[in-house]
Amino acid sequence: MYQEEYKRWLEADLEDADLSPELARIEGNDEEIKDRFAVALKFGTAGLRGVLGAGTNRMNIYVVRQATQGLANWVKTQGGTQTVAISYDSRLKSDVFAKTAAGVLAANGINVRIYDALMPVPALSFATRYYNCNAGVMVTASHNPAKYNGYKAYGPDGCQMTDDAAAIVYAEIQKTEETWIGVRCISRAKSAALVCVASISLFTGGCIGGKGATPVTAYELKNYNQDLYQGKLYAEELCVAQNDVALEGYTEDTELHSAALFDLTGERVLYSYKAHERLYPASTTKIMTALLAIENANLDDQVTISGNADASSFPADAQVCGLAKGEVWTLRDLLGALLLYSGNDAATAIAEYVGGSEEAFVNMMNRRAQELMANGTHFMNPHGLHDDNHYTTAYDLYLIFNECIKHEDFVNIIQSEAYTAYYTDVDGNSQPERKCGCF
Repeated sequence: MYQEEYKRWLEADLEDADLSPELARIEGNDEEIKDRFAVALKFGTAGLRGVLGAGTNRMNIYVVRQATQGLANWVKTQGGTQTVAISYDSRLKSDVFAKTAAGVLAANGINVRIYDALMPVPALSFATRYYNCNAGVMVTASHNPAKYNGYKAYGPDGCQMTDDAAAIVYAEIQKTEETWIGVRCISRAKSAALVCVASISLFTGGCIGGKGATPVTAYELKNYNQDLYQGKLYAEELCVAQNDVALEGYTEDTELHSAALFDLTGERVLYSYKAHERLYPASTTKIMTALLAIENANLDDQVTISGNADASSFPADAQVCGLAKGEVWTLRDLLGALLLYSGNDAATAIAEYVGGSEEAFVNMMNRRAQELMANGTHFMNPHGLHDDNHYTTAYDLYLIFNECIKHEDFVNIIQSEAYTAYYTDVDGNSQPERKCGCF
């Protein structure tokens, strides 16, 4: 059975790019495959804890999704606020696991309150009780070695989940089979920022019980009853398009592959058609390239064009701006070439400068996509030239673009009707301008 499960994972189109090479490396190693797939991580009063990696007996986004679906099934039977608080520590992939859990809960219609910064267990326990949550999730493996991570579940009292509740959650987890089916939507459940303000009225008793202010409560009154933990929460203003949504008065285009229309101000989905169906993004890839450049570099930096970014290195029918090896451009001008003229050579130049290499930059793109919960996306290059393993969805493009428009530099460029770039040629002479078509 474990060999069959291993084969299922090996042949699956896993969106976590780190796991497929790991699975390929253990092919033929029966002992290693058995260790990873003969059993699943057991969910108990302490939640999950295991070594990071591929397999049902490892900590990865698919095991986290499965566990969270079990938790969601339990929460939905509990009434109350239908809310779960989430926190995470600094371990490898803790933030990814926390946001993965948030996406599963949101897809189940459960409100999520998640910190956007590292927070300790006491803060999670406090938030669970203060917001009257049904449960809390802390992504941590406490004192275990660095190769471990974990997923601790807490009850509405902010304490470790009881044996009875954990047993029910575990039974629900076992009903969830396809652990790598991606969660396709993000919480719009008004996950308002977890802010501890001076007006907070704290509860008495806490996890200790009894009347009056216990030592735990006294500590919280001193340390949490103030403006300590402010943070804009993940997915607080996103639209959710889980199913097709018809647009009144619009006749469907039978040749349309996928589409979505959102009212960002009203946080409403106006139209959705196969928004989660995989497609090849072509040049819309470049919005992620632009996002990473803006987030990770100074746009006034000088970039020397490499041979890989030279226009002559691209196919004859590829859109290029005519960059030449040895030219020096500002990163800002390369963004103009990227976004207004869709220059594939500009995309490569940006990728090499920001990431150190095109390959490293593509890894950054895939990590950022996961952080944005663009779970149906996988990049192979920074420009969008076709590759069978380079894909996205209409909804994921919305998630990425929605992040881009938070940056003034991005908005200023895409609102421009034309753009003039100034650069230094291969002989070191300053050139007054470079115009390329409408760019």
